[in-house]
Amino acid sequence: MKATNLKVTLLPHTPFLLEDGKFDLKRAMSYQGQIGGICYSEDGLMASFSENEEKTEKRVNGTTSGEHQTVFEHVNVGLYLQGSPKFLNMILNNEHQYSTSERSLRYTTIKEWELPSAFIEFYNKWNDIFFTKIKSAYGGIKSDKQIMKLAMENSRYLMPVTIPTEMVHTLPLAQLNRVTNYLMDYRDNGVNGKKDNLHEQMVPYIDEFIGQLREANVIDDRLLSNRKHRSLSIFGEDLKDTERYFGDVYSTVYESSFASLAQAQRHRTIYYQMERQNDNEISYFVPPIISDDPILTSMWFEDNQYLAKEFGSIPQSEKVIVSEKGTFDNFVMKMKERLCSAAQLEVAMQTEETRDEYYNYLVEQGNDKASKMEPYMNGARCTFPDYDCPKDCGFKEGKLLVRKI
Repeated sequence: MKATNLKVTLLPHTPFLLEDGKFDLKRAMSYQGQIGGICYSEDGLMASFSENEEKTEKRVNGTTSGEHQTVFEHVNVGLYLQGSPKFLNMILNNEHQYSTSERSLRYTTIKEWELPSAFIEFYNKWNDIFFTKIKSAYGGIKSDKQIMKLAMENSRYLMPVTIPTEMVHTLPLAQLNRVTNYLMDYRDNGVNGKKDNLHEQMVPYIDEFIGQLREANVIDDRLLSNRKHRSLSIFGEDLKDTERYFGDVYSTVYESSFASLAQAQRHRTIYYQMERQNDNEISYFVPPIISDDPILTSMWFEDNQYLAKEFGSIPQSEKVIVSEKGTFDNFVMKMKERLCSAAQLEVAMQTEETRDEYYNYLVEQGNDKASKMEPYMNGARCTFPDYDCPKDCGFKEGKLLVRKI
């Protein structure tokens, strides 16, 4: 197995944590088994806490084997992932039942020891290019510090989806075990039996991740059962055939970079799936600040293709097919988050595109929801009647949704 630098640590906000940093799994399972007694006991929860150990263990075994596992979601496990590949974080962040704080390459610089020198050279090269372009267009509005952050945001598109990063990820014990089972399925079978180069690159990290979870003693084999044959939610199949519909609920499909999907999927009330394109259909997102420059655009494609071919890299700029499904109300909440000059540009552009598609569909269908969408059609969230902006950015292009950064 290929060596990785992935390290998984349990954080102090994890209950039942032992002095050696490992998890007291038996005590945690027994405690939750006692909580489960509230469902059946005539005498209430306190009676479960005072029952004998054998009765609790019998209930634990019965509920786990029958996949009545919600009771084992009362205890949360706090994981600190260091050296974790970005796409592993994306996999985890698509499972909805979690809290995450993740290092952002929009705001932090990639370090020389994190990637081969060739990647760092391209990263620095494009930082310089983007800085020059952004300063020329927006130097009167943005400070040099702000411009550098925006340059980094665009340069990171060239970096691989397996770039090491770090994340704090907190989720229920039962959910952690379910996701572990889904990861095992993906490791062994790929996506519906298909194994591409992304799968190949992820397998060593998945093995290491699961191995360290076992070492930390947070895996209970009884919770790994999967009679419903569920799998990782991030992967879809035949997504191009997804039917578009907009009403009280909506369903749409579009192309998005890995980087943009990583931003969008953090809306846990919305359901996202992705599917990679065939090798002969792969394309890359072009940052708008260079899209009107044919020389830089050509260079951008060449550099993405070079890194992909020379190093087997899968750049974060690679476009994947994305299926997005949710409710009207939750899409409005997404607009209140992403239609903002501070939001990542690509995800803001995609949100605006879906908003327009949603509204036009409602109008064509004569749906009363069209009038409810109208207040959100005039620009960024600061123009919404039901959003209170904490600070005026003073960025006209951002408010009008015509910015290129």
